Amino acid sequence: MTRTSRPDPKIAGAWTLMVTGLRTAELGVFLPSLWLVAAFHAATASIVTAHGLSLVYPWADSLTYLAVYVFGMATSSLWVLLPGMIKDLTGAFRGVPAPRLSQHLERYRRLIVGGLPGALIFVFALLGNANLKPAIPALNSALYDGQLEAWERTLFGGVLPTEWLIKDMSRAAYDFWDYIYGLFGNFILVSLAIALHFKGTRGGARLITAVCLGYILCTAWALLYPTLGPVYVHPEWFSRFSDSRNAAAVQLLADHAELYQRNPHVRFVVSGIAAMPSFHVCSWSVCVLCWRVLPRPIFAFGCLLVLLNWGSTVALGWHYWLDGLAGVALALLSWKVACRWVPEPNPAANPSANQPTNQPANQPASDTDPLTVSPATDRQRWQPAKGNR
Repeated sequence: MTRTSRPDPKIAGAWTLMVTGLRTAELGVFLPSLWLVAAFHAATASIVTAHGLSLVYPWADSLTYLAVYVFGMATSSLWVLLPGMIKDLTGAFRGVPAPRLSQHLERYRRLIVGGLPGALIFVFALLGNANLKPAIPALNSALYDGQLEAWERTLFGGVLPTEWLIKDMSRAAYDFWDYIYGLFGNFILVSLAIALHFKGTRGGARLITAVCLGYILCTAWALLYPTLGPVYVHPEWFSRFSDSRNAAAVQLLADHAELYQRNPHVRFVVSGIAAMPSFHVCSWSVCVLCWRVLPRPIFAFGCLLVLLNWGSTVALGWHYWLDGLAGVALALLSWKVACRWVPEPNPAANPSANQPTNQPANQPASDTDPLTVSPATDRQRWQPAKGNR
């Protein structure tokens, strides 16, 4: 009597979430990013196996990241919708007709589910990187940190920006940079919620396509031009902060790299050491482009966060200053390609979209994409009421 094996509940749950997300969202707009990541997996498998290395996929680890991203998407969506909800609530006290709570909850649900395909595709990209990035030392043993340092010393008068920043840095300043660096995933998820809210599923798919493309380009660059970063080349500069959260992350990646050399069958979703170029800066530079639909002060604040993020990568020693510059260049390239692959909808194809409507401002502006609202109208709902300024 044969015993049938029951599917892993974690995998079954992830599959259910994926099906739900793909049914709710426009599947077609996610196809460019899906094909892009699939091609990345194929190329990774070809490169790794050609050098006699094994392919191992850390499924359990990836499900943990997926759960964190889904929770983060739920939190980020709430923050994006909160200004409009507060304004509608204060308007209700003044006798202004306001949407029902169920309508807000429905939009909240749609934002979360609309972001699910993007989260799945990005985790899919991480799985490919789990096989390629830790294998870089075996695929290309050269290191170019010395060359980068020489270029930066020429640019900055004989001193490295990291060396200058860390020399007299206080613990409070170090913890500040550590906090900014740790906002990496939060900024991406908030930006995804903004793209979905103001540009619909198409806007979210465009952002995910650009982020995944930037991720792949950064990994390819790191393979061709391997670097470690100041924190690994000059660990003595950071010895004063050996008990910090950032130092623990530095040591964790070093341990993963050593473990991979001893046992190549061990894989982690986040592994491998590569400085040039900075994906932190690349991804945030892509994401802040979605903030342009927001009021100018908020967009300016987003740009400031990107600059602070760049500064944190340098101050903590993860990257050289030039790594961030390369990240910005790749971000602009990735965004331009993503806009061609997932273009804005053509207004001429839907003449009724340009005609006035009696639809309330808080309702979707298009029947074809339930996530889309009128950017001009909804942007006003982020502004404070005139009487409250």
